[in-house]
Amino acid sequence: RLSQSLRKASPQHNCAQKRGPRGLNKTLQQSPREAGLGAHYCDLDKIGLSDDGHFLDDQDRRIAVLFKLYPWEDLLRDDYAAHIQGSGCLFLEPAWKALLSNKGLLPVLWQMFEGHPNLLPAFFEADVADALAGRGPAAPACADAFDRAAAELAEAHVRKPILSREGASVTIHQSGKVIEQSQNSDYAEHPRIVQAYAPLPTFDGFRPVIGSWIVGDTCAGIGIREDRSRITQDLSRFKPHYILA
Repeated sequence: RLSQSLRKASPQHNCAQKRGPRGLNKTLQQSPREAGLGAHYCDLDKIGLSDDGHFLDDQDRRIAVLFKLYPWEDLLRDDYAAHIQGSGCLFLEPAWKALLSNKGLLPVLWQMFEGHPNLLPAFFEADVADALAGRGPAAPACADAFDRAAAELAEAHVRKPILSREGASVTIHQSGKVIEQSQNSDYAEHPRIVQAYAPLPTFDGFRPVIGSWIVGDTCAGIGIREDRSRITQDLSRFKPHYILA
């Protein structure tokens, strides 16, 4: 599938910040090699720009396909963002993933599909902060939906930055009190959403989360990550597993 998706004879470049997970990058380079493509690694800060607007690695090779361990929301604020469109570079993951990784999508989905079984009540914190604290009503645009979810949110809810990863800057509130708070506050400056709390199941004191990899419309694998904390974080362990056919 990888060799079909990528351009013929185009090696894949992998990049990350210097302190990024080199082991993960080496593993990810194996996939294009197995697909018959080349693979090169380059530190993110070593990527340059040619005179004709193409991205270059640290050996002045043109980067035609790039897998980056660097958030789109950061890249789009960098000086190099102005050169993305004309670079001819194919990015893995694509730029539209910036929308799907933004938790601001959750209140929008709830507004569009309130009550859907795969969704939890969710609102922008700025719209409902006064209502949650009993100081006033929710913003007019979401007041009716908030009233319908108020009892569930008062019982327990989670506050999350719209841009965060691995549980950073997440707090869980129950009956007006914080019952769990992530240790990492790297994303605390971002606007937040408020979402109803759906507790994870507990097995032998650990709370597992399933991560799934979808290629096209086919499941290509799963990962299980677990923690004693209610919040899955960057140091939560991966659980080895295998599937018996």
